[in-house]
Amino acid sequence: MQRVHLILTFCLCLGLSPAAIAGGSLVDSLQKVLRHTSHSLDRLDLCLALARAQREVKAYPAAITCYEKAIDLALTLERADRRSAALLGMGEVYRQQENYSLAIETFQRLLREKELYDQSFLADVNHRISKVYRAKGDFERAYNYQIQALEIRKDNRDTEGIARSNYQLGSLFFFQNNYTLALEYYQKTLEKALELNNEQLLYMSYGAIGSTYNKLERLDLSIDYNHLALELAERQANQTAIAYALHNIGADYYAIDSFAMAREYFDRARLQKKALQDQWGEMASLRMLGNTLLKLGQWAEGLACLEQSLLMAQNLASRPRVLEAYESLAQAYEDLGEGNRAVTYLKRYIALKDSLVNESTLQKMGDIASDYEIQRREKELVKKDFQIAQLHKKVLGGSILVLLVLLWLIHNRYQNAYRYSEKLKRKNLKIHQQNEELAQANALQKRSNELLRRNNEKIQSQNKKLENSNLELQRFAYIASHDLKEPLRTIGSYASLLNRRYQAALDQDAREFLQFITSGVNRMYNLLGEVLHYSSLDGETSVEQQSWVDLNELMSEVRENLSEMIYEKNARLIVEDLPGVRANSNHLLQIFQNLISNGLKYNESLEPLVHISCRRQGKFYEFAIRDNGIGIDMQFREKIFEVFQRLHARDTYEGTGIGLAICKKLTVQYGGDIWLESEIKGGSCFYFSLPMPEEERWKTALNQNAELV
Repeated sequence: MQRVHLILTFCLCLGLSPAAIAGGSLVDSLQKVLRHTSHSLDRLDLCLALARAQREVKAYPAAITCYEKAIDLALTLERADRRSAALLGMGEVYRQQENYSLAIETFQRLLREKELYDQSFLADVNHRISKVYRAKGDFERAYNYQIQALEIRKDNRDTEGIARSNYQLGSLFFFQNNYTLALEYYQKTLEKALELNNEQLLYMSYGAIGSTYNKLERLDLSIDYNHLALELAERQANQTAIAYALHNIGADYYAIDSFAMAREYFDRARLQKKALQDQWGEMASLRMLGNTLLKLGQWAEGLACLEQSLLMAQNLASRPRVLEAYESLAQAYEDLGEGNRAVTYLKRYIALKDSLVNESTLQKMGDIASDYEIQRREKELVKKDFQIAQLHKKVLGGSILVLLVLLWLIHNRYQNAYRYSEKLKRKNLKIHQQNEELAQANALQKRSNELLRRNNEKIQSQNKKLENSNLELQRFAYIASHDLKEPLRTIGSYASLLNRRYQAALDQDAREFLQFITSGVNRMYNLLGEVLHYSSLDGETSVEQQSWVDLNELMSEVRENLSEMIYEKNARLIVEDLPGVRANSNHLLQIFQNLISNGLKYNESLEPLVHISCRRQGKFYEFAIRDNGIGIDMQFREKIFEVFQRLHARDTYEGTGIGLAICKKLTVQYGGDIWLESEIKGGSCFYFSLPMPEEERWKTALNQNAELV
């Protein structure tokens, strides 16, 4: 018996956290204890605990069976509290299964027995019914039930309950695209959360306000609030909350076209949700990651993500999410210029959308039919009343009947007027109360706005300090690199002078020392030159500095600059026909020259080969520079683009470790990206993307239209 109570205490007090029930270990333990327990009340409590554990691991049929056993035991033992807990749990299972009709029916059983329960419990039931109707898309009924829950909670002075009702009301307005009202209710929730110092409610409020500001296109505020939500979630170690906060931040960066940042957050959110086995959440983040990768010109990876999200939506039988995946894939293939595949997905999108609309229409028709049946019965009743009146007229005479009718009409008119008056009084009272609440809310809003203004001022001040610090760092790098060159030049000159004048008088060791000094000075001088150049790159990609560059002509210059290395290595340089782009020609020269020289330098083949090609990927040109060199371990595919990062000793291969960092910085500044595919001793291929010039995009579109015609 002691074991029973220990397990019950664990599951009921710790709330059955996902970490505690990983692998179904708690379910197995509860089932084992239940088989060896004979005491009725202990069996009842164990059934409730087991059902909840099964619900947590999504074993829904088993959970329903267990809840039904608990209900039967509760009825036998006359334990209304346990029966109500079982019905609540069963209703939640049906809601999670999206079986909304059974969920509502289960919760309504509790409302029909409202005399058995206190007001707080009834408020909770109304709250849950509201959530079900919201999931169904019946926002009017969801609103009515949530208002009932809110009124009960206000009467009970249940501050936390009021906050949760305000949050749900905000969500109702959010899903109806009424973002202004949604924001008001979310801010009410935030006020209560701050009053209670409830970190869970604070996280929910920050996340909801952030999402609302995103819809209102106040993206600066959205990013701030979503970062606050992430900070709170991390402090609570709430892995689910962390995952959704990461997704929301990714959506903010996607909205401001900061696709590199969006990719980072969507990918983190996807991995987090996958670890939590949250397929619905993983599917949403995967779709947005795919859209983001497409924006970055990474078409293969982006399409793979979209295809995977479609497969997950189909496995989960979520037709709205399948619809979203079809739409994204149709747009992606259209951007790629693959008209046939785009049309295929577009047809699937239209067909599924039409079926969803038809289902909605059928539901509405069912509601209309139900209303019609009610009206028909009312008309039959009216008809019967009329027939009775005719009979009375024949029996009692016309004059008496007329008098009775007049008296009935007068009485009915009076009753209706009285009821209308009372109803009007109640409405006026309610409006008065709402006006008072609105006045209080406005006062709180003013205080909240003032707090927000102060926070914004602090953030702006911190951003300014950070900006100044970055500028100072850039100036320091430039000045340090520039000023150090002169003493290095002096040291190198004197070392060369000593070597020339006193070579005969120096022994072998002294000559080697001078050679070491000269070599070191040259390396340091080159390194400072690279640092100076790297620090001066920011802001050099403005439109004013760009011109039309024929890359075939540019490659002739690259070939000439590298002619000595090509001759020494006995190398071949194969260049396919390349397009023209708008850019700074010096920047493109640096990119191509750095990548090609790396392919020649890190090459032990008897006939080194570097192959340069280009293909169109949507709105980008994707360049490929492939070699037959020593290759790079893919675990270093990100490290090599960082400043001063080298994979080989200096005595093996020369280099400063800045060249690839320069390539990365320039491609990103132009709105593109750079990445690597390689294997040890199997050669390397560096890819980088650049935006296609506007005139080329128009030309491509015109050619595609001409082909269709």
